[in-house]
Amino acid sequence: MLTLYRYANDSDGTWGILVADDKWLCHTLEPINMDGSRNHAILPGIYPLIMEMSPKFGRVLPTIVAPGRPGIRIHEGNLVSETRGCPLVGLTRSRIAVLDSKKAISKVESIATRHNSINIVQLCAF
Repeated sequence: MLTLYRYANDSDGTWGILVADDKWLCHTLEPINMDGSRNHAILPGIYPLIMEMSPKFGRVLPTIVAPGRPGIRIHEGNLVSETRGCPLVGLTRSRIAVLDSKKAISKVESIATRHNSINIVQLCAF
């Protein structure tokens, strides 16, 4: 199982790390608000994880199967403005962004194919 640990929330987004088999994979960045509605981060919990074709990105990406929220994909991007609820990934981060995103998504894609669920854990208050 992959685990996304959300550890901080500020005006630039919700910050986290993605872990597989107790090993750090990358940083994550999601929308600031978390209530499960459109354009917000999905609620904490355990969700199925599938590899699915993304029409937007034109390739197969790790997809979180969240009730009422189709198309929640783990994908590249740098700023919270580049997501509508999906976790963005990066190998490094700055104060406002995740960086080295293309390298991070390649790493995540290769690991995600061996996992069929993701646990999203909320460590910070909203």
